[in-house]
Amino acid sequence: MNKIKITILKYAVVLFVAAILAGCNKELTVIEKQAYEAPKFFNPVVKPSLFNSSVLRTWDGWFYAYGSEENWVGAGGNRLMPVMKSADMVTWTYQRNIFNARPSWSTGAMTSPDVVEIERRYYVYYSFASASSTSPKPSIALATSVTPMGPFVEREDMEDMGTKPGNLFDTDSVDTPNPRHPFFFQEENGDKYLFYTSNVAGDVKSAVYCLPLSASGQRIPDFTSMKKVASADFDGVLIQKKDNFYYLFGTRVNGNSSTIIVGRSANLLGPYVDKTGGDLMVGTNGTIFAEANALFSSPGHNSKIFTDKSKEDWIMFHVIDSRDPKFTNNLDKKPLVLARIVWNNGWPELVSDYLTEKELIGPNFY
Repeated sequence: MNKIKITILKYAVVLFVAAILAGCNKELTVIEKQAYEAPKFFNPVVKPSLFNSSVLRTWDGWFYAYGSEENWVGAGGNRLMPVMKSADMVTWTYQRNIFNARPSWSTGAMTSPDVVEIERRYYVYYSFASASSTSPKPSIALATSVTPMGPFVEREDMEDMGTKPGNLFDTDSVDTPNPRHPFFFQEENGDKYLFYTSNVAGDVKSAVYCLPLSASGQRIPDFTSMKKVASADFDGVLIQKKDNFYYLFGTRVNGNSSTIIVGRSANLLGPYVDKTGGDLMVGTNGTIFAEANALFSSPGHNSKIFTDKSKEDWIMFHVIDSRDPKFTNNLDKKPLVLARIVWNNGWPELVSDYLTEKELIGPNFY
């Protein structure tokens, strides 16, 4: 490098350092972080319908809600189990369906999807075939995806399942009638379980059952390890762990309406009892968690409980809104409501204001 270039370079460095030093004499502009304001909303928050649904919060903070197959008449047509997305549990947008096309190995409706995250992969356990179907036999099915939105596909390792690549088990596998409404639960030590409802009127084998899953979550290693945990009085259950108890939430159908019942146990497999000590193996037992009011009827199939940064707990479940109860084909709409809960002597209770027409304050996740 010649002397002229070296001189120019030195001069540029001097000017650069001088500029930095001059800037240091200026007052710093402090940008204050705005406090996050929890969103305001009116119930229901997920429309037009998302019945027998599940809600997942992924590792990156997004919420996803998944509903049963349903014909959104006048609002998009038939959905092969719709997927909704939200950043705050208040504002939800439709994304796509769980499946690109209906799986061909069975017929009937695809209902009660429970989507879970296992080692950054996403599994959907769901019911396939109508409740009264005997041919094909009602199945608990499984599909996987690399993203929470899907599309979900049949399991890659299920070549040995032959013509039923998505069939995890059916009535032949478990010898219980009409297996439906799967719910996945994982213990802190990694052990995985699948709960399901078996319910046919008059069948003595009808009940809520639990089966241990393989480490991958994709197989049932031993069908003889099946355990009965509650009566057949429940149309789907969910287990929530809090402190030293497991809480079993179940949907109890009462004619054209339903209620959400809760019991608890010190052990995952029970016995589950209500506030009075009544065993949930008996159909009339259970503490009422959510019931119909003048505005919202048929509460059912609640989500897991999510805790926000203010240490408040939130839950979602479907209802029938008396202001907009049906599609044009006269089938019920079952949108999701969002509600806050509190704990009273170790029992979850709904904050009643959330099942009204009032404007409400939502969760604070930021």
